[in-house]
Amino acid sequence: MDRTRKANREDDEKTLQYRTQNAALQEAELAEEKLTQLQATVVQLEQTPQGLAELQRRTKLFGECKRLADESSAQLLRAVENGGAGPSRGRLNLAARTSVTL
Repeated sequence: MDRTRKANREDDEKTLQYRTQNAALQEAELAEEKLTQLQATVVQLEQTPQGLAELQRRTKLFGECKRLADESSAQLLRAVENGGAGPSRGRLNLAARTSVTL
């Protein structure tokens, strides 16, 4: 077996593992940032009559959005964006296709 080829393959695997870990970290940071922005949007919506009505409409339609104890920011964000995470709980779904203008 060609030792150079094996060394190159091992180096490629190490690089891929590093990139995968780095990508996961970047994804987690991005999810945290998006979630923070989403929470800020909810606070802003709660301060106007139109926004409060929109929040109530979405809560009625999708259910209350509560973070589970073992849920990461990325998991919560995916659930909110998808409008639900199964029958066990509803989601407010502020990331729905409809938009609210303040």
